This record gives sequence, C-alpha cells and structure tokens, in this order.
Amino acid sequence: MQFEIGQVIEIPFLVDRIDGDSNGYEIQAIHKGGMGICFKVRNVVSGNFYALKTVQRQFFEDNDIWRMFLEEMKTWITVSACEGVSEAFCLTRINEVPFVCARWMEGGDLGSSAALITPHGFYVNAIRIARTMAWVHIKHDMIHRDLKPENILLDNDRHAYVTDWGLARPIAVADSGTTPQSSRPRINLTEAGQFKGTITYASPEQILGEQDIDHRSDIYSFGCILYFLETGRSPFAGGSAEEIAYKHLFEEPPPLIANSRFKADKVIYRCLAKDKNERFADWNSLAEALVILANKCNIHLEPFVPRLRYSIPKIGEDEFSNKLRKGELKHSTGDKGITILEEQDVMPFLKEAEILSDLGEWQKASDIYSRFFLPEIIEKFPDLPFHQTLVVNYGNTLIQLGESTKAISVFSSIARAPDKPDTYFVNLSLAYLHEHRPELAERTARSGIALYPNDKDLLGNLTIALIHQQRFDDALHFATQRLELSRDVHSLEELAVIHRSIADDLNDRDLPLAVEHLKTALDLLLEAKNQNPRFSTARLSLAKTLFDLRRYADAADELVDMLNNTTPHESVRELAVVKFAECLDAAERSRSCLDFCDKHIETFPNSTGLKRIRAQNLVDVFVIGNVQDGVRVVERSSLEFFETICNDETRRTPPDLCYLARLYEWMGKLNESLVLLEEAERMSPEFWEPPYDRGTIYWREGKFSEAIPELLRASELAPWRRQPWFVLTKIYENLGRSEDLKTAKSRMDELEEVLDKLYDANF
Repeated sequence: MQFEIGQVIEIPFLVDRIDGDSNGYEIQAIHKGGMGICFKVRNVVSGNFYALKTVQRQFFEDNDIWRMFLEEMKTWITVSACEGVSEAFCLTRINEVPFVCARWMEGGDLGSSAALITPHGFYVNAIRIARTMAWVHIKHDMIHRDLKPENILLDNDRHAYVTDWGLARPIAVADSGTTPQSSRPRINLTEAGQFKGTITYASPEQILGEQDIDHRSDIYSFGCILYFLETGRSPFAGGSAEEIAYKHLFEEPPPLIANSRFKADKVIYRCLAKDKNERFADWNSLAEALVILANKCNIHLEPFVPRLRYSIPKIGEDEFSNKLRKGELKHSTGDKGITILEEQDVMPFLKEAEILSDLGEWQKASDIYSRFFLPEIIEKFPDLPFHQTLVVNYGNTLIQLGESTKAISVFSSIARAPDKPDTYFVNLSLAYLHEHRPELAERTARSGIALYPNDKDLLGNLTIALIHQQRFDDALHFATQRLELSRDVHSLEELAVIHRSIADDLNDRDLPLAVEHLKTALDLLLEAKNQNPRFSTARLSLAKTLFDLRRYADAADELVDMLNNTTPHESVRELAVVKFAECLDAAERSRSCLDFCDKHIETFPNSTGLKRIRAQNLVDVFVIGNVQDGVRVVERSSLEFFETICNDETRRTPPDLCYLARLYEWMGKLNESLVLLEEAERMSPEFWEPPYDRGTIYWREGKFSEAIPELLRASELAPWRRQPWFVLTKIYENLGRSEDLKTAKSRMDELEEVLDKLYDANF
C-alpha cells in the first residue's frame, strides 16, 4: 500500500460521525517514525485536518509488530476519553489495513516548541499533563513507559496532549524483564525483550528491566521533560545508549541555574530521584506542587481537572459483566425477566464492540452484542437506528465466527423495516454466501443495489454470488464496475477470482486463453499484495494462481509466507494447508506430501481437502501398479475415503468417482468401475476423465475397438491433455496402424512443445 502526497482517500467513519460533507480526504503530509507512519489528511470540503496512523510498509508482515500496534490502538482509544490525551476518533480500515484516526495537532510537539514556551505555558501544560496521567493511573491503573517531549502534542492554543501509547501497559504486566542479581546493576539495553522506551527519558528501574515498575517511572520521565523545558537539553547525554543509561543510574543531573526560567528546580530534582520512593508518591501530589510553585511565581491558573469527552470501558476487558455484577449499571427488570438498561449505560459498550470488531477480536465483540440483542423487542421496533446498528453489527460478528445460520436469524429481526441500511444488505448477502446459497445472496445484493447503486461491498457480494453460479460474464460486469469505484484489495481480488474461474472453465477446451486469464489474475493479485500483504484471502488466491500456472515452488513459498506472516481465519488457514499439500503432490514429492497430510490432519481432523489429497497421492503413487507376490495390493485408507465420499451426494465430485473407479478396476471389479464412470459423466458431461478412464480400461482389457472412440472423445473434450494420445499410441502400435501412430505421436510432441512455451512465457 503506497500513499502519496496529494492522493485522495476515503474514510467513511469520519463522514458519518464528524464531517458529514465529503468522503474525500487529501493526504497533505507523511511522517515516519520508528515502526509507525502518520499521514496528515484534510477533508476536501470541510477543510478539517486529521492524523492517520498505522505501521510502516516494511513491517506489514511482522506479526509481533502488528500485535503491538493493535494493543496500542486499544489503549489509545480507551484513554482518549480524557481530554488531556490526544484524541483517537476511531479505528478504520483502508485496503483492510487498520488505521487509527486522530485529531491533527497543528502546534507540533514539545520537542520542537520548547523555546517558545512561556512560564505561564510551562505551568499550564505541566499541570495538565500531570492531571491527565493521574486520571490514566487512577482510572485504568496504567503507565505510559515512553513519556518524552515528542510524545506531548500541542494544539493551536498550545495546550498539551499526551500521545503515543504503544508501550503503555497495566502496571501488573508492565515489564517482562528480571531484576539483576549482581551487586552492580546490569543494564539490559541490547537483550531482546528487556529495555523498552527512549533511553534519554527512561527511569533507572525501566533501564534495569525491573518487574515492579509503576507510575513513578513515568514521573521520572516527566522530570526529564521538565528539565528539558527548563534548559533546552535532556538531563543526561552521552555518546552511546549505555553511557546515558549509566548516568541515569549513578550521576546527578547538571544543576539548574538559580535564575531558571520557570523556578521548578525542586520539583524537577524530586522527580529525578534515583530511588522511586523519594519521588512524588502520585501524579496529583506532583500537580499540587506545581500549582504551589505557579502561585509563588505570580502565575494565575484556572484549576485543571480533566473532563471526559465520552464514556468508554477499557477495551476488551469485559467491564460490562463486572459492572452489572457489582450493581454499577442502572437497570430495571421488564417482562420475561429481561434486564432493561439506560441508553447512556449501553452505548459505551456498543462502541467497545465496534472497536473490537475493527481489531478483528470477533468473539469479544459478539459477546457484547449478544447481551443487548432482544429479538422480541427489536421485531416490534425494527426502524430504530439503534436496533438496526445492533443487528447489523452483531450479525457481522457471527458471520466472522462461522455462525452464518445464526446471523441470518439475527438479520430477520429487522426484515420488516421499510428502510434498512446498506450494511443490512451487505451482511445478509455475505451470510448467504457463507451458507453456500448464492441465489439468495444474489437476490439480497440486488435488492440493496437498487437502493444503494454505488455501494462497493454490495457489488462485491453480487459478484461473488454470480461466480458461484458460474455466471462469469455477469460477474465480470459488476466486478469491473466495482473496480472503477475503488481500486482496493477487495475489488482487485474479486476481479482476479473471476479471471481464475474463467480460466478453470476454459482449461481443458482452450488452454492458451485460460493461461491469459490466469496471467491477468496474477497481475491483479500482485497489486493487491503490494497494497496489503496481510490480506490473507488475496494471498491465498495468489498462491492458487501460481499453482494453476504450474509454478509449484512459487505457490508453496507464497503459502508459507502467508501462513507465517498473516493471521488468517481458520478456514483460510485450512485452505492454504490443503493447497500446500497439492503443491507437494504436483511437484511429485509424494512421500513429503503424504507425511505433510498425516501431520496436518491432526490439526484439521475434519478436512475433506487434506484427506482427498492424501488418498489421491496414495492411489497415484503407492497403489495402482503395486503387486506383491503376484497379488495386486490396495491401500485400505484410500479405498475407505473414496468409498465413503462417493456415497455422499453432497460432497462427492466427478474426480472422486474416477479415482474410486480406478481402484475398483485395479481390484478386478470392472463392472462397478464402469458404473462409477457413467455416474461421473452424468454429473459432468464435459469432463474428460470418464471417457479417458473407460478407454484405458478397455485398452488394458484388449478391447481396442471400444477403447479408441472413448480416448478420441476424451481428446476432444480436453484437446490440451497429452494422456489420451499417449494411450492411443500404445493401441495404434499394438494394432500396427502406423499412420495413426505417427499422427498420435506428432500430436503429443506438438502439445509438449506448446505447453512448455505457454507456461514458460513471461516467467
């Protein structure tokens, strides 16, 4: 995903909740720092500025960094309730990459503005920060761990706001380091997982990696900030991180001059005490000391007590259950024992559920929604926006958790509403797709498009529904329309899937055209990967496309990279594992394929795909042709698999019937084998393998006159397959039909040459 200055992007949440004018936001500036990247964007109509923050592109495939970022988002949005924190409005997804959207601070940060701060501004903001950190500590028992001038932002009125909560943690789990045992403190600056923070502003206990650091560590860092504001430099400097660390541990800071600008030297020295017990006991004590100093300096301040912008629980901690159990939520009991809550008590938890959904924590979000979903009430008042939002969001979490049947039932509670939001049609059609009911998905999506003709998600779901019905021309039309609206990862993947589906349909009849469609799909999926390498379904489609282009090693590498560096849904993970097994099978690594299947069937015991690949591999390599002591050997598990699945009309495929037919032929059950091939042909009249398998059976039985028309029929159905011609050469050679033999061999050579050129081109 590459953003450029001047590019216009969409942020629907801001339009719905804040701007309300235009969904277009122009990128004004790009700022990189550490592992993150921040975009300054401006609404093209209102002119309002915002900050969009995410992880830098080179770290997209690092799961540990993503986990840290998502934890920061939860913390930041939680503490954003306090007005002294730089406000994070929402989480949003652009090309399925999570961003946090925040207020843009035009005043910059303390690090670049220290020289401009007046004594009045010093005390106003020092007290403001202290009171804010007191709220964070008292309300959430949390410490920041990276307070520094660059993490204090200023607005147009030069009021300070604390930001960058990437290292913030509850005190009980603030650090994972160990307390050094030697008499001389050991500095853990270079050991992975030990020091976290910015060394110039880190407390001694933070540097030592002690386990029990608390809010007094942040007070020390705050003392370093105050020292910086007094002098324009940090209290401890050096040529290396180790040198600075030792100064934090053993040296006193250079003394402040008697006529310092802000006269805050006593407060600063106390904050910088090496022993945390000698610092201020809490943030409010520090704030009170600053108020007294300000009064002594004849600086008159308005009392600052942080106000709350809104109410929100600590994200993901299930505060609802605790509050309800403790009786902290106003409620009454209605009919049927239903607990009725006040709306102002409910909304914070619904906002929490929205955030958890944006973070992909579907189960936690679903648990919250389920508590407020009362179908008997919602069905009476399906038009209420509150009810519609609850239903749509709850249903979506159920779909993501694989409970699409339940989701459809949830959506039915507002089906009678005359006016329904676009998300109702989007999520209901998605649920039908998950239920493998493409006709209903199509009908729902078309109903939504009639009301919301430019809704990208509806166009996408309609496209997928049409693909499942093999109506590729219609699907191509709507996918192209969606791509014109937005060239994002979803539209790229959906169009690629159509080209892959068309290629699959053409594969036997017109292979060169099929390959062209696959190459088009490959280009689209590479573009999607470039936009977001963590978008696992597109990565899986990319691997499948590489596989279809016979690039088995590349497909396998793509699958391994996807599984290691993304967090796919379990169903996607299973599909990736199955495709990797297919790669091993196609690359003729038979024993590796078998071992791989045996290993991963333990993880996915209900995976028909893995069991099918395993059984096919056994039949192709280890069964057909295996004779011991003059007896044909049949491997039991492969026979049991194909017999079981061929008896299940909901799961069997024509290739399954063909495999079982080959096994039966090997076992001498010729009539049963031919019956299976007839059934496969009824299921798929254009499938080339049934006549091919029949032809090979007749050939091995010496029934050449019956074999030849079957094999010619197979070659007509699949003119790019060499197998029918190979068997024909054996028959013609046996019959002494030299001209026919010459023609068959020529066709085989021609196919081999064309296929080599076809798959090698452009690779």
